[in-house]
Amino acid sequence: MRKGGEYLGIGKLPYSILGEILSQIESPGTDVLVGPRIGEDAAVIKIGDTDYVMLVHTDPITEASSRIGWLSINVAANDIAVSGARPSWFTVTLLFPPNTDPVHIQKVVVEMKKAADRIGGKIVGGHTEVSPGISKTIVITTAIGITKNNQYVRTGAAKPGSLVFQVKPAALEGTAILAHDFKEKLIQAGVDPTVLMRAESFIEEISVVEPAVKLAENGLAESMHDPTEGGILGGLIELAKASNVSLEIDSSSMIVREETKLITEALGADWMKLVSSGSIIGTMKPEAVETAAKLVRESGLEFSVIGIVKEWSGFDVYLRDKGVYYNGYVREELSRLIEEDRSGV
Repeated sequence: MRKGGEYLGIGKLPYSILGEILSQIESPGTDVLVGPRIGEDAAVIKIGDTDYVMLVHTDPITEASSRIGWLSINVAANDIAVSGARPSWFTVTLLFPPNTDPVHIQKVVVEMKKAADRIGGKIVGGHTEVSPGISKTIVITTAIGITKNNQYVRTGAAKPGSLVFQVKPAALEGTAILAHDFKEKLIQAGVDPTVLMRAESFIEEISVVEPAVKLAENGLAESMHDPTEGGILGGLIELAKASNVSLEIDSSSMIVREETKLITEALGADWMKLVSSGSIIGTMKPEAVETAAKLVRESGLEFSVIGIVKEWSGFDVYLRDKGVYYNGYVREELSRLIEEDRSGV
């Protein structure tokens, strides 16, 4: 499909089209502190005359075929957590294709409940139906959280001179999905089945609720973002765009597992562009780094400084160790691989 000369493949809309759409649905008013903007993970709404705000985010699971109930809750929850609140309530829309086995429906719901219980949230409503015109299950989740007015964190709050950080490995979600959905192709490419088994288990690690909330509660994060579609690189571009800054990044300092490298190399994919729920990227003042690193590592998680924030310099992200500049939308690797697989490329 083409619109305005741009090809619309599977995945997020290009920023040029998305920006036009968002400009038509701006939400002015003193109650909406953060509305629909490129890169922002959640809307922030003031609660009356109180000192509290409500954070709201919606996300669909459309590409994975395994553990979609688990993914639906955790992915939406992560966006609330990196915005500074603990995700407390969820509503879920479940769309199933015709002739779906009721056992599958039950399995998805049980996974959702398990995921919500693990992070201390509750599923409070939603909608379920068998829908015409779809060939696989689609789950759309809205997550809600509440925090103090001075504690919410925006993607677009990065300031020049701050350091860019990463918590937890990149592409945990994408690696797990590829290991399951492309298993036969990966085995044919020579990837050891034990590598795929370990990679599939990464799905259990995609929550970032605890480290994100801790960083926010302790006032350590200047900005945070959940790098989903487009991977850690796409997330960094969104952070730069939302903050109107440029980021100089050392990709060799990024946290990534060997299983991710092996799987993406076998499929001819770039792990930096692979959907990355399970990681946090953000910025903080240099003086906050030592405390933040200690806080995260005491929880048994990885922390790395991967770059620095600069004044806008005509680009979004510069990978200085590779000498490569990025300015704008990058294609999500999972979407590309799925599209090529369906077309027989």
